[in-house]
Amino acid sequence: MACAFLCLAASLAPAQIRTETRVVLVDTIVTNKQGDYIPGLAAKDFHLWEDNKEQTIKSVALEKGTTASRPHYLVLFFAPMQAAERMVARQAVSGFIDAHAEGNRKIAVVSFNGGMRIGQNFTGDAGRLKAAVNVAIASGATNGEVTTGISDSSALDTIRALGNLARSLSDLQGRKTIVLLNGGLSQSSVQKAELAAAIDACNKSDVAVYPIDLRPLFSGVSAARAGRQFDAPATTSTMGRRQPGGPQGDRADSEGAVQDAGTSNQQSLFRLASGTGGFVIANAGELQGGLQKIGAEQSEYYVLSYTPDTKEGVKEGSCHSLRVKVDRSGTMVRARTSYCESKPQDLLAGT
Repeated sequence: MACAFLCLAASLAPAQIRTETRVVLVDTIVTNKQGDYIPGLAAKDFHLWEDNKEQTIKSVALEKGTTASRPHYLVLFFAPMQAAERMVARQAVSGFIDAHAEGNRKIAVVSFNGGMRIGQNFTGDAGRLKAAVNVAIASGATNGEVTTGISDSSALDTIRALGNLARSLSDLQGRKTIVLLNGGLSQSSVQKAELAAAIDACNKSDVAVYPIDLRPLFSGVSAARAGRQFDAPATTSTMGRRQPGGPQGDRADSEGAVQDAGTSNQQSLFRLASGTGGFVIANAGELQGGLQKIGAEQSEYYVLSYTPDTKEGVKEGSCHSLRVKVDRSGTMVRARTSYCESKPQDLLAGT
């Protein structure tokens, strides 16, 4: 009798109704001029624009260290490079893996040398990751001692592979980062279009790119502009900086600034970084400090959320520009520059 009554009561209970709300999440890194992270910010300290229209920020959460609620996915992407650069990369990346492959932080190893190879899918096992790095570096050799970066055709293929990799990460929920280890990417007018497509793919998948130029400083990278934002090699004091300003001023001059970034085969690297919210490690001398900073950025950042204005006829895949500003003097802000409309795979799942 009791069982029958409970079953009847359950059958008469009102059905649960799910509703769908459009929410955009924007990972945002805020530092001072010295590159130190700024804690304690609230929604009132931020301003956010979508398509140059300011939005109401619903929430701000500081994701920090082991208490971060969102998983972190980081891909070590090895492009073709020279023998000396491979040796430098192996040692530095092994130390990075030991320090950061733990908890909810997962790392994968991918290499590209004419074709994409997944050496190790996402894992926290440092031993497996370092073994995959050894294979990836061994398979990433270029033919001959080229001092100006990989060829035009190889650079184009590498950029395409990067875009495809970003697209494959779209279903992962959490913070996503690609660390691009390379020997400089030459640039042409054809590559500019492919580069724009790769940046668009990264923004659609919410992926930040951190390019690393493994060539030594004397290979043509100029240190004369070290105090400038986009056209300077990143240093411990300039890495990660972004121009301050409002919806128009945030990156109004970034295109012109990137034109002179480092050397001709670093312009693509600076565009990738500035377009996706990462920064460039511009030469092998900055590798150790740069990797430490990349690791720190996986553990200390703000997540802004807002509900976009309801739009009639919004189409899946349509994209919108983003701008973020902090109302505090002396701050540097980095975030992705756009997002694209997407539908959940299962509307009834409430995702």
